[in-house]
Amino acid sequence: MDKIRFAVIGVGGFGQKRIKSIMKSSMAKLSYITDINAKLVEDLSKKLSINVVSLDELSSKKDYDVTIVATPNLFHEELVIKLLKSGKDVWCEKPMAINIESARRMVLESIKNRRILKVGSNPRYFPNTLKASDLIKRKYIGKIMFFRGWIGNEGLHLLNKDWYTKKEMIGGGTLIDNGVHLIDLIRYLAGEIVECFSCKLALLKHNIRELEDNAMAIYELSNGGLALIHSSWTEKTGYMYFELHGEEGFIHVDSRWNKAIIRYGKSGEKPSYEDYTKCPKMSYDFELEDFIKDYRDGFHPKPTSYDGYRAVKIVMQSYVAAQKGSTPTFNSSDLKLKEDFLKHFKVRTNGGLTVEV
Repeated sequence: MDKIRFAVIGVGGFGQKRIKSIMKSSMAKLSYITDINAKLVEDLSKKLSINVVSLDELSSKKDYDVTIVATPNLFHEELVIKLLKSGKDVWCEKPMAINIESARRMVLESIKNRRILKVGSNPRYFPNTLKASDLIKRKYIGKIMFFRGWIGNEGLHLLNKDWYTKKEMIGGGTLIDNGVHLIDLIRYLAGEIVECFSCKLALLKHNIRELEDNAMAIYELSNGGLALIHSSWTEKTGYMYFELHGEEGFIHVDSRWNKAIIRYGKSGEKPSYEDYTKCPKMSYDFELEDFIKDYRDGFHPKPTSYDGYRAVKIVMQSYVAAQKGSTPTFNSSDLKLKEDFLKHFKVRTNGGLTVEV
């Protein structure tokens, strides 16, 4: 079977992670790369023997399938919409956009042009997260009552990537940088977020005006349950820990200190413990594999553009809640957008990636 051919815009840290997975895969091929940093992209081109093209050239090329956009957040909308209009399928890194309106326009453009727009989310593919997803699909813990989790790092990237410290480039602080992953996981594992009850932003350590290095928020889920998250750029244990508690049991996913552990159990029973820490770190490879499986089978890969839009909206409404108090994150316009999306794209609702780890 023919390989899926990729181009990558932005070959910095995250772009190179995607490139590494493509180069390793037997189902993918890297066709083109581009970046405004001429030396960086030329050096990588020589190392990998990959063609370098300009942005304009890339949008007119017909001999590849999918473009990965791995640029700073500010540039996502312009690049994605240009590519969608030119008939390209797109994989955009998180967060999809830096405001609600931009994210919505991107979804609508995807629908209008009948082109795929997938949003990156490698924490879905951590081995312990995959196990948690499987347990939830099997209704192991029953109706979910609450989600509780935290995510983050020490903010060392703020020292060598200055665009992370500029609100007009990144869109916000740790909540849009790290917290958006937890929000995606809540929607993926526990259910839709319909309201932000409360959000507290704080600048506790870093000298970054207008941005937060810590954020805490409380949400209501569509089933009446609750979600509590903490996102941080001062988190020394990095990277992620979360719990799901249901009417019949619980799941704890521990990805701190480079661990990959899961504990799960039912009320009154001895909990099970599985440790994937020594397994190879392959979340980016698994995400690519899942994308290609859906892409070949005619399904829209996940997270979809609608998922990306919802995650951005929830983050932005959380920022509003920090200033004004409780605020809805879901309304009839979102339901209509979802309905329009599902009229034009098939999304695999069950199954998906099963990975032996």
